Amino acid sequence: MMDSLLSRTGFGRRYPAFRMIHDPAYITLDLPGRDESGFEVILRDNPFTGGGERGVCTIAALTADPLPGETSHLALLLRGISHRDEEEPGRICRRWFERYLDCALEPLVRLYDEQGIALEAHQQNSLLDVSTGYPTAYYYRDNQGYYLSERYRDHLDRLAPEAAQIASLYYPDDEIRDRFAYYLIVNQVCAIISRMGQDRLVDEADLLAMLHRRLEHLASQLGGAGRDFACSLLNRPTIPAKGNLLTRLYDVDELEADNEQAIYTELVNPLWQWQRRKMREVADAVA
Repeated sequence: MMDSLLSRTGFGRRYPAFRMIHDPAYITLDLPGRDESGFEVILRDNPFTGGGERGVCTIAALTADPLPGETSHLALLLRGISHRDEEEPGRICRRWFERYLDCALEPLVRLYDEQGIALEAHQQNSLLDVSTGYPTAYYYRDNQGYYLSERYRDHLDRLAPEAAQIASLYYPDDEIRDRFAYYLIVNQVCAIISRMGQDRLVDEADLLAMLHRRLEHLASQLGGAGRDFACSLLNRPTIPAKGNLLTRLYDVDELEADNEQAIYTELVNPLWQWQRRKMREVADAVA
């Protein structure tokens, strides 16, 4: 259903740097008296045949800790650009991060704002085309990892009438904001920032400032759920984070829990913390 829903929105035509890897079909066993067999297999499109996969990698691979004595994938990439273009690494990192936000952050927030669709855009579901060195396209995979906003229900039901009968697809926006904040910001964007910082390529505060400016820009440009999401990220002192260890310790099965809800905890919001620090610096300078 997600495959046809996104196609009907026309979103991909308006934002060509954002791409979906579709799951157009599935197969399973039809067992008498059972809705699910346990043998369900999803069939996924492969857009990377014919050598098209060169330069496309998951964000999880880019940000993974390197083996002892080795260098992370992202650091190798950024240092390669620095050597090729004869520019210092910090400037390369800031330019790379800006283009990453163009591909991987802004289209996802705009999708939520325009269509009421939020994606579970964590590192494993997110691929970047870095064949030129810099990000030029973002691919999202996993057509089961999404949330539909109750606020946009009439609009979405018109696009995909088959969704109207599946109440479990729809969530209140306060719940979506929490989950979207974790998957997109904590799990994905902060992993990029942390990797560059750990590799001593750029000051993390520079990247947080860039992220803050981009969210401010989105908050000023948008008028729906995406605006509320951006404002929430800028103003809330804490940010939700999925407690994977707690979820396991309490033996919670996300697929069987209400609303497929894992256990979440709260972390200090680095964007809010950065803003507070800047305000103190201004106050100290004035004093």
